Amino acid sequence: NDYGELIEPLSSSECPHSIKLEWDEPCSQGAPIIGYRIQYSLDPSDEGASETITSLHRRTNLVVSDLKPSHLYFFRVQALNEVGCSEWTTWSDGIATKVVGPEVPDAPTLVQAKPRDLTITWSEPHTCGFRLIGYDVKVSREDPSMKEALILPGDELVVRTHQLQLSDLEPLHDYYFQVRAVANTGTSGWSEVSGPFKTCMSAPEPCTELQVTANQLRQVGLSFQTPDTHRLPIQNFMVRWLEKGEDYLLPEELGRYEVPMEPEMMDIGTSVSCTVPGIPPGLRLFFQVAAVTEAGIGPFSNSTEEVKCYPDKPGEPQAPSCKERTKTTFILEVEDKAENHGSIVFRYELRYDFDPQMLNPVRRENYPHEPGPALNSFSRMHGQSPNKALRAVQRLICISTNLDRV
Repeated sequence: NDYGELIEPLSSSECPHSIKLEWDEPCSQGAPIIGYRIQYSLDPSDEGASETITSLHRRTNLVVSDLKPSHLYFFRVQALNEVGCSEWTTWSDGIATKVVGPEVPDAPTLVQAKPRDLTITWSEPHTCGFRLIGYDVKVSREDPSMKEALILPGDELVVRTHQLQLSDLEPLHDYYFQVRAVANTGTSGWSEVSGPFKTCMSAPEPCTELQVTANQLRQVGLSFQTPDTHRLPIQNFMVRWLEKGEDYLLPEELGRYEVPMEPEMMDIGTSVSCTVPGIPPGLRLFFQVAAVTEAGIGPFSNSTEEVKCYPDKPGEPQAPSCKERTKTTFILEVEDKAENHGSIVFRYELRYDFDPQMLNPVRRENYPHEPGPALNSFSRMHGQSPNKALRAVQRLICISTNLDRV
């Protein structure tokens, strides 16, 4: 006998992955009902997309499991007895599983580390078909418990790339991360803690409080304070001197001096004093200093005030050459290229001898210094021939200059 009419199932959904169905028992028409078939689908118009469950008992309720959260399902039922099966009911109205947020993402992984930047990434979690609208990233510095963590909201770029670059971090520090996904349907839980991810080492900051403490012949004394070295010990300091200060776009560097550090230090603000040798005399110079660590040399400090270095005696002039000669006279020429080392050259002194060792040279002074070549003459001496005297002069004559001390 045929079954009586079945009524569409009623339902309630309190779980994201299951729906409880209920329906009225039909008239058995003389043959006891032995069970039901329940069919469900996300799209009733697509017969191939439906799933069928056979329940071999007379209960008129069933919990359908393994469903997708936040989805709309349609159901129909048919009854079974020893004679056969009834017609299917019409499809029920759509019954939604409980709306839930996205699943918990995997822990972030490291993409790139720099001295002050870390780039992390993660996989997009399952969202049950709903669009993600953001990510929250929790970050802590050297705190794996995440008790003092900072929460950073991600923008649209982070949603598209599942990646975040954090800047302005501290070099040589450990950082820990968690991430959670945000959708219109809710927010996922936090991922597992990832890390530690360590930032790279960085060159030290500039030294401070640079001052000139002494100005002596060919050396100066400097004092300054040590900078932040970002957890690295200072290996040495580098002092350089310039003709122009940092206000100039490309100041010319004239020299450098390495100041050793024994033992190495890393405390910020420690006073350091040093003597810098090899300073060119008589110049007006500016001095700068930089700290050196395993990560490299840091930026140079601000310049000192202009320093007029202590002057020194003039440098050695070039050897004279014979401009003209007569029977009793040599005309000598000396190019005026001697370094004055910060003082005025006011005269040249000339000496000559017929002995290659210059054991008893004849000194002639009071040759005034004038711009351009210095031209002077002297007469033949000791009855020597001009040719012999000329050879001796060309080989042996020396020029010295006096220093006008200030």
